[in-house]
Amino acid sequence: MGPSIPARPTTRPLLLPGAEPFFLPGGDTGCLLLHGLSSSPATVRDMGAALAAQGLTVAAPLLAGHGTTPEQLRGTAWPDWLASADAGLAALRAHGCRRLFVAGHSLGGALTLALAERDPLAYSGIILMSAVIWIPPLLRAPLDAMSGMMPYLAKGFSDIADPAARVRDVTYDRVPVTTALTLIDLLAHVRAGLPRVVAPTLILYARRDHIVPSMNSMYIYSHIAAREKRLAVLHRSFHAIMVDYDREQVWATAAAFMREHEAC
Repeated sequence: MGPSIPARPTTRPLLLPGAEPFFLPGGDTGCLLLHGLSSSPATVRDMGAALAAQGLTVAAPLLAGHGTTPEQLRGTAWPDWLASADAGLAALRAHGCRRLFVAGHSLGGALTLALAERDPLAYSGIILMSAVIWIPPLLRAPLDAMSGMMPYLAKGFSDIADPAARVRDVTYDRVPVTTALTLIDLLAHVRAGLPRVVAPTLILYARRDHIVPSMNSMYIYSHIAAREKRLAVLHRSFHAIMVDYDREQVWATAAAFMREHEAC
C-alpha cells in the first residue's frame, strides 16, 4: 500500500530560476531526458543542447512537484512523475519523432526503466545515468512512523565534484518523507519489471557516487533482459555525472549510442 500523500497545495509557486522544462526541435529521432529526485531540467540542459547540436529532438519535462518548493513535491507520488515523463514523450511524438530514446538520471533512470518495462518495443534504446533501483524496503516502516513528526529530511550537499557545477545546481535542500516512501514503492515496481526491459541499454555510473552506490547499476545490468547492454564507469565525477567533470564524456557516449541505434 502506498504512502498517505498530503493534499496538494492550492496555489502553484513560481519556478526556480533555471528549472524550466525545455524542448529543442530537431530531426525525427527524439530523446526524452529525465532529471533526478528534488532536481530539475537544469541538470540535463547542457546535455540536451549537446544532443540537439547533433540533430536530435530533445524534450526535458519538469517532473511533478519539482522545480518549485518541497511543499509541492510533498503533494506528489510516483505515478505523477511517470505522467510527467509521458507528457514529454507525447511532445516528441507530436513533433513527428519516429525513433525514441529515453535517458534518465537517478530517479529519472528508474522512470526510464518503468517506461521501458511498460512498452518493451517502443524505444530504440535507453540510457541510465547513476540510476537508482534499490532502497531497502525495511526502511518503509520507520519512515512511515516518522512522517508525522518530521515531514522533511535534510538533503545536505549536492553530490557534484566540480565546485562550479555544484554552485549552479538547481535543487531542493530538503525532501519530504512521503517522497522517500513513494520512491521505495516505485523501485519495488521497477525491480519486478526488469525482465521486461529488452531495449538496447547503456548504463553509466560514477565510481565515487555518494548517493547511489554502483551496486544499483550492477543490479540493473544483471537483471534486465536486453540482449545488448553496456556498462560504462566514470572516474572523476560524483553522482550528477552529466554536469560533473566527466560531463562531456557522458554526452558523447550517449550521443554515439543513440546514433548507433537510431536505424534499428
